Amino acid sequence: MSQKEDLTGPNREISQIKYPKNIQSIRTVLQGQFTKKIQAKRGSPVIVSGHQVGVFHPGILAKEVLAGKLAKEQNGIAITLVLDHDPTHVYFNYPDWNLKMDHHRLVKKDCHLGDIFLKKKGLARIHSERWQSHLIELSKNCEHYLNRETTENARQSIETLLDNRNKYDNLIDYLVFSRMQDLQKEKIEIFPVRTSDLIATPEWKNFANDIYENGSRFREIYNRALSMYRTEHGIINHAQPVPDLHEEELPFWIYTNPELESREKAYKNNFDAQKALPRAITLSLFVRLYLSDIFIHGTGGARYDVVTNQIMHEYFNVSISPYMVETRTLQIPLLKDSTLNEIKMLPTLSNWTTEYRRFQFHPERSLNKNHPYRQKRAELIKEFKVQKGAKKKIHDELEKNRKTILNDLKHENETRLATRSKILEYEKDREALYNRTFPYFFYDWR
Repeated sequence: MSQKEDLTGPNREISQIKYPKNIQSIRTVLQGQFTKKIQAKRGSPVIVSGHQVGVFHPGILAKEVLAGKLAKEQNGIAITLVLDHDPTHVYFNYPDWNLKMDHHRLVKKDCHLGDIFLKKKGLARIHSERWQSHLIELSKNCEHYLNRETTENARQSIETLLDNRNKYDNLIDYLVFSRMQDLQKEKIEIFPVRTSDLIATPEWKNFANDIYENGSRFREIYNRALSMYRTEHGIINHAQPVPDLHEEELPFWIYTNPELESREKAYKNNFDAQKALPRAITLSLFVRLYLSDIFIHGTGGARYDVVTNQIMHEYFNVSISPYMVETRTLQIPLLKDSTLNEIKMLPTLSNWTTEYRRFQFHPERSLNKNHPYRQKRAELIKEFKVQKGAKKKIHDELEKNRKTILNDLKHENETRLATRSKILEYEKDREALYNRTFPYFFYDWR
C-alpha cells in the first residue's frame, strides 16, 4: 500500500494515524509550539508543504492550494514551510509585451529581486522606484495578451505587491504574505513557518545530535537507500537524486559566520548542532516525523522521499508518515482574438523537421490512395522487395517517381517551408506562450 493510499483509503482520516510513543511525544510538543504560534486548534491535523523563497509559478502554488483544501476537509491546519535556510537568489520570469517589434511581441524576460539567506533582508530593490514602475508596466501590458478574467486577477495580485512594498522589512515576508493574501481571497488558509524558526527548536537540536552521535550507522543506511533507489530506477549518476555521504560526512550544512551568510558541508570534526542546517532529506525526515500529519511534495521532492521512507523505516523504525505529490502545468490564457493563438498552433521546429523529412522521402503519402503516381510507387516498392540480384534499375525508377511526386506537390512544399519560416520568426513568442514558470497570477490557477 502506498503512502497516499494509506491516508486516503475508505473512511480514513489523518487524525487516525498512530506513531510510536517516542516519536509521538516529540510531535505533540513541536506541533503544540507552532499551532499555538499561529493560534490554531491544538491537536488538529497538520498538513505541510514547502519551497524555497520566490515568486511561485502554478506548479509550486498547487502544493499550497492542495494543503489548504485538505486542511479544510480534515478540520486541520495548513502550513507552508518557507525554506529560508537555503541561500537563494530570488528572481522570476515574466511575459513582456513589446509593441515596438513587428514580431516577438510576447517574450520571456527575467527580473532579479535579490539574495536571501536566513535573516538576511535584501529589500532594497523592492523599495525602489524601479520596482514600482516595473510592476505598473506589468499590470498595464497584460491586457494585450491575457483574457479579460486573467487580466483582472493578475492586476489584483500586482496591486497587492505594490501595496505591500513598504509593509515588510524583509524580502521573504514581502513575497510570502503577498501570496497568502491571494490565497485568502480564494478562502484558502495557510500559515507560513520559516525553517530558521523550526531549526531553532530544541527538538531540531536533539534530532541533529542523534544523527551526529550515530553518524556511521546513519551514513550506512542513507547511502544504501540511495544505492537501492538508483538501481531500481536505472540511474548511473551518483549525484542523483542526491549525492552519497562520504566518510565522516553528516547530512547537514553548517553556517560559518556571524552574519549567517555562508555555509559548508557538515563533518564529524566541524559539527555543531547550534549551527546545523538541514539538507533536503534531513529536512523532509524531521518535518514528516515530528511536525506534519501529511507532507505535500512537488515532483522533485517525491523522488528523494522514496529514499526518505527507507531511512525512516531503518533508522527511526517508523513505517508510516504519509506524503502526497502535487504539481500543475498551465499555459497562459490568451485573448480569443489574439494573433498569438495562430502562433500557438504552430508545430515546434523539431516536429516540423521530422514531418518535413517524412514528406521529402515519402511524398506519396500526401496523395490520394488512388492517385496513379502513388499506385505506381507502391508497385515499384513491391517489385523491389521481391527482386533478386541487381536492384539499381528499380531504385532509379523509385527515385524518379519520388521527384515527380514532389514536383507535383510543389505548392504543398512551399506551404510547408512558409510554416518553417513562421516558426523561426515567432520562436521567442512561442517560448513565452508555452512557458510554465511565470508567476502564478499570469495563469488561471484558481
